[in-house]
Amino acid sequence: MSVEGSWDVVLNTPMGKQKGKMTVSVNGDELLGEIQSPMGNIPMKEGKLDGDKATWLCGVTKPISMNLEFDVLFEGDVFKGTVKVGPMGKNVVEGKRAS
Repeated sequence: MSVEGSWDVVLNTPMGKQKGKMTVSVNGDELLGEIQSPMGNIPMKEGKLDGDKATWLCGVTKPISMNLEFDVLFEGDVFKGTVKVGPMGKNVVEGKRAS
């Protein structure tokens, strides 16, 4: 099943759950898209897809400038993995297909 489409995303952080929407497209093994969050639209960078495993970066500027490093496994209409939040360590990220 393709990972392309819209996803509801939940990032579990020490400050509570942060929710957003993610739109994904695929070009070969390249993962493209953006995450719509309370901080605005954040483009995905350096996205790679290897079977059901995906990695990508999102650059944010609030509360400080840093890259978020995503490493997830898609399983049908859900995904689960981790996101390294700059110097603040790793958090769990989960998603469910929205469309």
